[in-house]
Amino acid sequence: MAAMRRMLAVPLTIGLLCRAPSTWVPQAIPRRAVLVSLPLALPATTALAQEGPEQRMALYRGKVVGLRESAEWYRFFVGDVVRRARGEDSPDGLKATDSECGGGLCNAGKALTELEGLVSAGGPRQGGLSQIERALTTPMFLIVGAEVWDPDASYVEDARKAAGKFQQTIKELGVGLQTKKDPAAADKLYRRSLEELNGFFKVCNEAGAAKPQDVEWLPALPLKDEELEKSEYWIAERKAFDELNDPVRIFSERNAFGSRELRYNLKRFPGATLLLR
Repeated sequence: MAAMRRMLAVPLTIGLLCRAPSTWVPQAIPRRAVLVSLPLALPATTALAQEGPEQRMALYRGKVVGLRESAEWYRFFVGDVVRRARGEDSPDGLKATDSECGGGLCNAGKALTELEGLVSAGGPRQGGLSQIERALTTPMFLIVGAEVWDPDASYVEDARKAAGKFQQTIKELGVGLQTKKDPAAADKLYRRSLEELNGFFKVCNEAGAAKPQDVEWLPALPLKDEELEKSEYWIAERKAFDELNDPVRIFSERNAFGSRELRYNLKRFPGATLLLR
């Protein structure tokens, strides 16, 4: 009877092994689309982080690439919200401070409310973190703790301080909007946060000896809106961002056939080569 069971187990095992690959084919992960709904960033498991320098470097590079994409979302999407909150190019021609805004119901007032939602603490499912904290602050601190930089240098402490400054500015922005929806104050804090992000990026690039052609390179974000419209690099990045986050395209992708990796690879960071000029 035991021999019979072993004989029956052999073809079953072979069948499972033959079927296994088809059930474990990973789906290619495209550049983050519709970053408005960013999930909570989770830390890597301790066991994986302790497997060796190569594994830690791979995790580090992955988090840096994700941070770079989140930073573009922060500059493009959130930057647009801040710009609308200032009342620039508003269809109704009103600013949030105008009496005709109707208690914040004009376009600029709605933009301030939207910005408040982005910097306000989330619920229990979001770990009590705001959307911007999940997208940027959490990955920044995870990168600092990746243990891939020279421990004898000051990179870790410098990066931690830069991340802390950015975190504090975001909290200050949230408190300010809850107290008084002042578009000028919000714009000032947003610009300050861009400078602090760039400070963090500079430390990361120096600590990792990253070059513009490297995947872990973090380009400095433009502080002024004019640069977004004049820089060849940022024009290309903005175009790719808008295409990848276009609702019509997203709907089409969900119903498309073929490899996502094939469609997305050429769209990731289209302006990267412009950094080398």
